[in-house]
Amino acid sequence: MSTISTVVVKKSSKSKLAAQGDSNQLPKSNTSGNNAIQSRDQLRAKHALEQIEQLKKSGKITDREIKSAVAGLPAMIHMNGLGHAFAFYLSDPKGFPARLAVVNAVFDWLNNHSGVYTSLQHLDIITPLLAITQSDLQTHQIAQQESQAYMLWLKKFARALLTDSDLNTSSDH
Repeated sequence: MSTISTVVVKKSSKSKLAAQGDSNQLPKSNTSGNNAIQSRDQLRAKHALEQIEQLKKSGKITDREIKSAVAGLPAMIHMNGLGHAFAFYLSDPKGFPARLAVVNAVFDWLNNHSGVYTSLQHLDIITPLLAITQSDLQTHQIAQQESQAYMLWLKKFARALLTDSDLNTSSDH
């Protein structure tokens, strides 16, 4: 059985939004130093942009592969559910590294930034599939909704920043 390399979160990590309390409360951003309040959607966008830029800079995966993986995940989540979609995307990480990268981006958002999986912080290690199988129904439904909202931004930034060519270029146009 092959080992899947995915985001693994240790117990000590805390969610930024969970630390803020009520999920409807707007969290404060610590990026600018002026403690400006940002909406959850702005935080999703910021994280998605960082993930796309990071994937583009790595140069390990072509822009076309990233765009394809990003484009396919929302429909798969909608039709089959988050668990099935993640399991499919993680089924062949060597053959489809872009799928692994997209799952890692979504899971990083869900676990470290959105506060969805705070109920699982008692676990020593949290992986995408473990989070799905160990969470309660309400948490799972919220994770699906939050994944779809996050994927809107990931798709927009992938379309805007990635080319359709097979070559990743680092030069600015």
